[in-house]
Amino acid sequence: MTVTYLTGTRYPSSALKYFLPEYLEILLQRGESLLTTNKPGVDALIVRHCDQHNLPLQVYEFACDSGDDFRNRRVKAKSETVQVQRVVSPSWQRFRNLADRADKMIFFHAGKTRGTCYGMPTLTAFELACQKRGIDGEQLIVQRQQKAWVSETELRSSPTIGAAHIFVNSRFVPGLEGKRHAIGHFRIETWRRIGEIIQPGEGRREFVLPGVSSREQALLHMLHQALLELDTNRPQRITIHHWSKRLQAAAYAKKGDYPELRAQVRDLLDPYPQVIWQYENQTDILHRIGKPISQGQELWYHKRKIQAYRGLYQ
Repeated sequence: MTVTYLTGTRYPSSALKYFLPEYLEILLQRGESLLTTNKPGVDALIVRHCDQHNLPLQVYEFACDSGDDFRNRRVKAKSETVQVQRVVSPSWQRFRNLADRADKMIFFHAGKTRGTCYGMPTLTAFELACQKRGIDGEQLIVQRQQKAWVSETELRSSPTIGAAHIFVNSRFVPGLEGKRHAIGHFRIETWRRIGEIIQPGEGRREFVLPGVSSREQALLHMLHQALLELDTNRPQRITIHHWSKRLQAAAYAKKGDYPELRAQVRDLLDPYPQVIWQYENQTDILHRIGKPISQGQELWYHKRKIQAYRGLYQ
């Protein structure tokens, strides 16, 4: 089992706080053993999340010989899955102790230019320390936006990292000669790696679906389209938010209507190591998807310097 030491900045950003919990669960789902310390910032967030959700974690509670700066950094975990081990060591030997116990190290940054260590950027200091100890080190810079302008083509073609969320919805509307058709919507929320930066990649689409017999069929059509958008750059985990209690059963049913559609959805879901079907209230899903596309184009959570932006899937 790979032992992975997780640490990061003392001042995590809102984007990093949103990205980190699901990424921890993905690492555990891979079979990795997680290790962190009693430092403030990212380390404290990791301990708090694992303690609240009963996730396995090893915590090294570093303390100096005098114990003067140890009182405010004691870890009091309520969950039995969080194992705390006190280590008395001077500060300049702590990285050496962690390198001897871990197989891999991951450092989470809130910005590319933030943080210094002994007069040099934290990015450079961490890389040199890992090279000196001969340990595999990875650095993830998570922020809301890489730069003031990111084209939708570049964002869609960038590789995904972490988890992705798909929100699907459909409704029937009357048509000509008494024939009704469905209008479907989906929204995708992903994390995209552009260069050295990890930023949100979010977008939605709207389809007119003629000849649809049931709402489950319309929802499967939207799920199929969303999975096709992610097929070239698959995330490590996918969560499907829906409001139909029969959608998951309809997707995996061997008999019934629209067999080709169900088979296509299953083929697109099979490569994912973890698929979560999350049933929610339709009002909540509509709130996450947003206004109809004809009424608005608010596709981004973070502020942009250029407002005239069409979105990820437009």
